[in-house]
Amino acid sequence: EVSFSDQPIMYVNVSGDYDVVRLKEYAEDLQDRLEELSQINRVDLVGAPEREFQINVDNNRMQATGITFDNIESAVARENLDISGGLLEVGNMKRTLQVKGQIKEAVELEKVVIRNTKGAPIYLRDIAQIKDTIKETESYARLDGKNVITLNIIKRAGENLIETSDNVKRITEELKETEFPKNLEVVITGDQSKQTRTSFNELVNSIVIGFVLVLLILMFFMGVTNAFFVALSVPLSMFVAFMFLPAADLIIGSHVTLNFIVLFALLFGLGIIVDDAIVVIENTHRIFMEGKGKISSEQSAMMAAGEVFVPVLAGTLTTLAPFFPLLFWPGIIGKFMVYLPAMLIFTLAASLIVAFIMNPVFAVDFMNHQEGEHKAPKSAVFRKPLLWVLVGFGILFDLMGTTFVGNLLIFFALLMVLNTYVIDGAIHRFQNRVLPWIMGHYETLLRWALKGWRPVHLLLGAVVLFFLTIFFFVARQLPVVLFPSADPNQVYVYLKLPVGTDVKYTDSVTRTLEAKVNKVLG
Repeated sequence: EVSFSDQPIMYVNVSGDYDVVRLKEYAEDLQDRLEELSQINRVDLVGAPEREFQINVDNNRMQATGITFDNIESAVARENLDISGGLLEVGNMKRTLQVKGQIKEAVELEKVVIRNTKGAPIYLRDIAQIKDTIKETESYARLDGKNVITLNIIKRAGENLIETSDNVKRITEELKETEFPKNLEVVITGDQSKQTRTSFNELVNSIVIGFVLVLLILMFFMGVTNAFFVALSVPLSMFVAFMFLPAADLIIGSHVTLNFIVLFALLFGLGIIVDDAIVVIENTHRIFMEGKGKISSEQSAMMAAGEVFVPVLAGTLTTLAPFFPLLFWPGIIGKFMVYLPAMLIFTLAASLIVAFIMNPVFAVDFMNHQEGEHKAPKSAVFRKPLLWVLVGFGILFDLMGTTFVGNLLIFFALLMVLNTYVIDGAIHRFQNRVLPWIMGHYETLLRWALKGWRPVHLLLGAVVLFFLTIFFFVARQLPVVLFPSADPNQVYVYLKLPVGTDVKYTDSVTRTLEAKVNKVLG
């Protein structure tokens, strides 16, 4: 059985021109600081020498004094102890006292009394020679062919991987700057947070790119102003959904974090969120324009929302319905995937609120007749304060290190210029040429399909196609897998030798394998 929580999330490698004992001291200092972090479960040392006191007994002297090996073992065990000293009251607290008695130096071991007969003590140094040395090496760690001491960082289950990794890096840098010598090398490898951070940023970028693409498509079909009304429903719906996340905690049974499944749910629902707003804003714009000034924007918004309320509500509920059973998905996969239906339900329900409350408010405040407006020259876009505000704040955020927000603001500024010189003309051509052509051909196709017995034939053809699809699906016998296979971005090489193989022989074989792997990698 493999527990993923016991797998190291990163490795900190300590090396330098020092003896192994000194390197271990530096590694233990780093180990102590890292284990103070609440996110860390433990830090294991690999390749570090273990200190050992060797007691080399002189057999003749031992026999002459009548001392046995059991006497030596018992005497050393009695002296090498930490004992409790009771409790000490400190204010309102009781502290446990502990008397440190473990042997630290070989001199202390030499003074251990083995036997005291009639005032003539026999010390351990009288019958044995004490050596302060290190144990035979039982583990090796290397980086780029050079021996190192490696700290395996193992975090607690449920702790944030990225936050834990950042704290480990912060403490490592602090010790390198303040306590460690300059020529001591501390290198971090195998950092799992890099892939997690990259995947997280790519998912966030996908959400932003998806939002921009949704906005551009809406601009071609609804115009710039209405497109922005509709596009605003995306961040507003997410904001409203986040406000009700405590309710999601009750449904899921644990705290909802901004994890991959939650972000994927937002990306998955990106195109669905705008559906309600599209219907409401398009109907409001149609009533307002057909009124030709006789109907105010307030009346248009109320009439439009009232006309489409029932169908939009029914459409949203039918979209939500398939996700409700997923809330009760059993097993480990259910615990893993429950965030997807929960976030989609909250976000789509929020989109309904935004479509019928917030979007009509925007329409009332900003919708007007464009026929009487004077069209300014294209160069006037550079005199708009909003453009330079976006550019200024974008550069400011970039200089502060918040590149995501800064680049997004600069992108919107570029979008304003691009809209004036390119997109606006493309929208005009699309709405006056391409869209009428599409609608005309659709009308022709619809008239052809509705003529005579053709509707019956098309219905029967759809039924036959449905059964043919099922037949081909069953006949192919597609395999069912949990996740599709993908090429790994890293390779682990495991070397297994017979039980009892000497560790030095294992190390020599590993060196040969390392050389072959490095030859393949170039």
